Amino acid sequence: MPSNALQKPLSNQSKPTIRGNIQKIEYGKTTIEFNLTYSNRKTLEIAVYPDQNVWVTSPKDASMEKIHEKVRRRGRWIIKQLRYFNRFDPVDEHNDYVSGETHRYLGKQYRLKVIQVNDREKETVKLKNGYFMIFTASKNDKNHVKNLLDTWYREKAVQKFHDRLDECLEVVKKHHISRPKLQVYYMEKR
Repeated sequence: MPSNALQKPLSNQSKPTIRGNIQKIEYGKTTIEFNLTYSNRKTLEIAVYPDQNVWVTSPKDASMEKIHEKVRRRGRWIIKQLRYFNRFDPVDEHNDYVSGETHRYLGKQYRLKVIQVNDREKETVKLKNGYFMIFTASKNDKNHVKNLLDTWYREKAVQKFHDRLDECLEVVKKHHISRPKLQVYYMEKR
């Protein structure tokens, strides 16, 4: 592996838990801040994580000057990764589930309209004309409105994932791969 080996974080790759010492370099008009740790390795690793943290793991015998130079050389890539992850920066998670709030679906923002109905049988969620229209018998019950929207999100997620899985299975049909079980979980931190 080359001396400036880079590695994008994978889903099963865990971020170092020990906070290294914080370093900064200038790349053009941008300051890149990174956590530096040392390890028994031969190459320098640069990892950019979705939480906007940059971790550099360096061989123990590398000089600070050499580390900074290698990070500066990869500055363009680091900034590109930070911008990419910034697109997914979570919006304010505090929601009151009242009309006028913004909620996201498939990368787009939609306004919430909570509409009172008289019958629980008529409760539903619709995505229409740029709005999440939530018809509910309990307009002022934040938890109930949230549950209706969460149920809608889950149903749409299951539908989308099954559609995508069908597309993938069609591509690998010639390999006689059996359809895997698909499960959707609610992730509190995601």
